[in-house]
Amino acid sequence: HSVWKMEQGEQVLSWLENTFPQLPIRKIVSEEEADAFAKERGGRFPDPQFSPRLQLSEPGSKAKAVLVGDAIHAFPPDLGQGVNSALEDVVEFEDSLDKRMSGDLGHKSEKERHISEALATYEKQRGPEAEAIAKIVQIGYPYQYSQSFWRVKFWTVNFLVRVILNKLLPSIFDPAAVVMINQGFPYSVVWARAQRTTRRIFALFGGLAMFSL
Repeated sequence: HSVWKMEQGEQVLSWLENTFPQLPIRKIVSEEEADAFAKERGGRFPDPQFSPRLQLSEPGSKAKAVLVGDAIHAFPPDLGQGVNSALEDVVEFEDSLDKRMSGDLGHKSEKERHISEALATYEKQRGPEAEAIAKIVQIGYPYQYSQSFWRVKFWTVNFLVRVILNKLLPSIFDPAAVVMINQGFPYSVVWARAQRTTRRIFALFGGLAMFSL
């Protein structure tokens, strides 16, 4: 992007003013901040990752903890799923608590046991989803940051192949992962179907290659 080629803070401020004319940029961003940004060469997003543990609730311990959002699935913003996945975590955690904490729970020890069960249920439900979205984002839609020329071309070919095969044989080949996510499928389902389609594509082209020999 052109902002990474700017070497002076004044260039950065001018670009911001032109891009966001509705904002008082010079009141929001100081000259020192703009200069520091211009001198920064930028970095890279870390590899997508997920946590295998979503909660801590040891038997007999009063301390309990639960993780949601970026704490259990961290990835670049390629698919626009950061907020979506975090909200799903919160909803699932709330549902797990509601199912275990409703009604008269009696003694304090019973409440603690129900909380531990709720946390375990949450981890069981969201753990596969956290792993799936961290994997999906690696194959999803690389447009937010620079990729190599050939990697982008390969992604485009792969996307088009899946679109065409899905149009021809929708019961056998699923569309690309980014399409399925926008259709509202759970991340674990999207990942499983994407992997299944990958295997079938390999089988199809492998069979065609053998037939042509």
